[in-house]
Amino acid sequence: MESREEILQRIQRINEALRRAAEYLATGEHSDWYAFRPLFGDAKKRPPHRDWIRNVFIPRREKGLERCEKMLAAIDAKEKQRQISRRRQ
Repeated sequence: MESREEILQRIQRINEALRRAAEYLATGEHSDWYAFRPLFGDAKKRPPHRDWIRNVFIPRREKGLERCEKMLAAIDAKEKQRQISRRRQ
């Protein structure tokens, strides 16, 4: 299982990606950010399509954020249970 610090770092990276996506939709900044580049394909440098950012990139990051938050809650619950069991001994 991953440590709490790793999950917090991942949450921070996802929040940064969501921030950049929102800025791209609002102002067009970060169009050359590496996460917006296509995985395969053409050598032409084109900015990502705004619909792709809105309908694919952002929902995937939000889903990843939810997963991280659930893992963090599970780690916290497990730690709390450990503390309770230590008190009983």
